[in-house]
Amino acid sequence: MRLSRLLAATSTTALALGLSATPAFGVVVTNTDIAISTVSISGCSGESVNVFGSLHVLIEVSSNANMAQSRLQLTSQNLSGVGMTTGAKYQVGLKMSIGERQNANNGEGAYAITLTGQLTGQGSVLNERISGSMMVHTNAAGIITVSNTSLTSTCR
Repeated sequence: MRLSRLLAATSTTALALGLSATPAFGVVVTNTDIAISTVSISGCSGESVNVFGSLHVLIEVSSNANMAQSRLQLTSQNLSGVGMTTGAKYQVGLKMSIGERQNANNGEGAYAITLTGQLTGQGSVLNERISGSMMVHTNAAGIITVSNTSLTSTCR
């Protein structure tokens, strides 16, 4: 699993946790840590890396008769890994944010997603850095448009 897939999998799980607790009106805040243990593949070296540690999850959801909005933020805490081929030690840095607004009257909505991540290896192992962002808009007719999309991955 590449670092970008790790980001997607953990954000989907965390968002599902937050939205399952959403009331009809009011504010819900979830502030918790999620233990992570998975295998990621370095996009720079191709090495499989056992990744373990935790992600801090902050979810805020609020709604009223006209509008619902939510924010999900994931931040790595003590995420590290060990290369399955080289035995190299890695540090994993991760920050992801998803913001959403939905008009309760006509269904229009907007979503903003930003992420940064890095896999830093010891010694001569190449380091990987990923950053990206995307804006998604849904109009009243249900038509989805995506704009301002960027995703970069660099090796150093």
